[in-house]
Amino acid sequence: QALPSLPHLEVIAEKGTELGMSELILFRGDKSQSYLSDSKISRLQLKLISAIKQSGRLFLPKIHLIEKLEEIKPEVDFSCFGDVHPKATPLFQELREHSEVQSSIFYSGPEAGFSKKELEFFEKQQIKGISLHSNILRTETAPLSFLTLIHHYLRLKSDIPIIN
Repeated sequence: QALPSLPHLEVIAEKGTELGMSELILFRGDKSQSYLSDSKISRLQLKLISAIKQSGRLFLPKIHLIEKLEEIKPEVDFSCFGDVHPKATPLFQELREHSEVQSSIFYSGPEAGFSKKELEFFEKQQIKGISLHSNILRTETAPLSFLTLIHHYLRLKSDIPIIN
């Protein structure tokens, strides 16, 4: 998640925890207008703890602070970013081509979106731009929509219960 404003970040952390997020990797996007202090990180941790209690989850998601997008080195089966281009491939259509997805990462931009440089990075790394909805989603709505959709996709393709 490119660093959004604190109120949006709190929503992402809290609701993302309820939806099964395992890690929240925060990076300073080119268009990010916020920063994280130690007190803000402590406040986020409290939100995560409250959310796992409320949702009945067993594991607390990890928060990682990374300075640059290029430092993120995920070891996942499927990587994508929220693409606002009208011709972006819908998530489920893209997933049909990745039938063995067990782990994924979704890159979401800050309130002002991704910069041209960040979009070039995604292209160079072969990280696919996907559409989650026919409307342009807010910075806090996109990752939560992704979590919901990927959770349902994994549940539909397997009879094995998903452990959070």
